Amino acid sequence: MLSDAFGAGVARAELSAGTSHAAHAAVSAAARKHRAAAATDASVGVGGPPKAT
Repeated sequence: MLSDAFGAGVARAELSAGTSHAAHAAVSAAARKHRAAAATDASVGVGGPPKAT
């Protein structure tokens, strides 16, 4: 923390960056999980009849 005059702004910026990073990491992990599940389903033919394209 720099000083009382700048402390609140610095703390907010650090929190915002940390929150943004955490959100991005969560979205990336969810996307990887979704792709892995989709690939697994496709490889074993799970999910019913093929969809019309």
